[in-house]
Amino acid sequence: MPNIESLTAVEPAADCAAGLTAALQEHLPKVHSVVNQEKIQSWKGVGEPVDAVLMFHCLHYLNHYERCAC
Repeated sequence: MPNIESLTAVEPAADCAAGLTAALQEHLPKVHSVVNQEKIQSWKGVGEPVDAVLMFHCLHYLNHYERCAC
């Protein structure tokens, strides 16, 4: 991943957020990374345009009505 300069993640579980932070520091040490430990429903975003959005396991945390609103 030679072109990644920064990475922002959202993870609601504290232990998973800590593990992700450690993994990012180990495997992508030159990438500025921020792991937000909160639910996706309350996250306000990064506040600036981004080049890509990747969503893994997100639908699991959204109820039916939240899924339909996306």
